[in-house]
Amino acid sequence: MGYSVEVGGLAMFNIIIGVSEYTDLIIESMVNIDKLIMVIDEKGKLVKYDHKTVIKTALDIRNSKLVKITVENKKADKIFIATECDKLNLMLAEALEGFNNVYVFLKEEKYLSLASDDYTVLCINSMLKASIQKELR
Repeated sequence: MGYSVEVGGLAMFNIIIGVSEYTDLIIESMVNIDKLIMVIDEKGKLVKYDHKTVIKTALDIRNSKLVKITVENKKADKIFIATECDKLNLMLAEALEGFNNVYVFLKEEKYLSLASDDYTVLCINSMLKASIQKELR
């Protein structure tokens, strides 16, 4: 159907770990460009995602080793970590050290100092604040 990219016979996925206010935004962005998406979180949180390009994977995402094994078994194009908890996001990012194209969403700026250079950090509040300050000048 044109929803996946084949590389060596393996489908290329974009993986989202965690369900939060950012998950819908990420999915909407990918669905509009026909990207195959795997969302990983607890079963109850995955119920609302019924688009044909979304593959739901129920998992206890607090178990970073299990998440890493699950991600290793897929050919991931990009990995987005977007849970409701900044600490969990950072823990998962550390567990996925060595993977390319890992994006970690943080809500609070205070956690920026704990982030590593091994992944891209997206602190929405910080980005919004910078944008507002720029507009006010």
